Amino acid sequence: MKKSLAWLLCGALLAGSLAGCAPAQSSPTGSGSSAPQSSAPSADPGEPVYGGTLNVAINRTINANALDPVYANGTHCDQVVLQYGQTLVEENAAATDYVPCLATDWTVSEDGLVYTFTIREGVHFQKGQYQDGREMTPEDVVYSLNRAHEESWWGYLPFFDHAEVQDGKVVCYLETANATFLHELCSPSGVIIPQEEVEGLGEQFGAQPIGTGPFQVVEHVPDQYTKLEKNPDYWGVEPYLDGVTYYIITDEAQAMNALNTGEVDVVLTVSGN
Repeated sequence: MKKSLAWLLCGALLAGSLAGCAPAQSSPTGSGSSAPQSSAPSADPGEPVYGGTLNVAINRTINANALDPVYANGTHCDQVVLQYGQTLVEENAAATDYVPCLATDWTVSEDGLVYTFTIREGVHFQKGQYQDGREMTPEDVVYSLNRAHEESWWGYLPFFDHAEVQDGKVVCYLETANATFLHELCSPSGVIIPQEEVEGLGEQFGAQPIGTGPFQVVEHVPDQYTKLEKNPDYWGVEPYLDGVTYYIITDEAQAMNALNTGEVDVVLTVSGN
């Protein structure tokens, strides 16, 4: 239930990003860092405009490797992972069905043990230290899913056997049929990443993650803030926002004060008091 809530919250934030928002003007109090001053064109309320940075206060720390999909450890990490990264499928806006993302279509065997995915062409990774924004391939999908299954801290896809490439498509084999498979593919652990960046950076990949999403991580200071900027080479619909910055403000009173003074735009996980 908590996991599902995390993904829904992330989807809400991304939807807000695409719709635009008013940026903050000053630094949040008690965050351990300063929020950048930014400005956006004035417009009719409800009329989306391009520009600005969404400043978000969260009350949970994000450690050095928590942005690696296999180590993401909770709601707030998940939100960042699903901004820079994407999965094969995703839930529709009403969360009633699954729609294509990095996969354009898929089929399921009659016994429910084999899923075959056609991988979207023309999708490029964000530029990193070990690749220059190359195109995502079916091999990247296989690597990412097998790695997540084997290394995820929370036991990702316990009913999964393995994935492999066949005739340019990704074929996933399950040990037992499970109706939640597509749902689990929507999780942060299902984000597709480039193998050379993971192997080249090692444990540092969690601080310098690379994916295919609309935003890319440009700075991650553990337990202080994570800064994302618009991915200029994104394959999908261009986000309205220039960026999103997550600030760690563990004191709820300080976080609410930052919200009330306009220093942050969103505060996540507050009590009902």
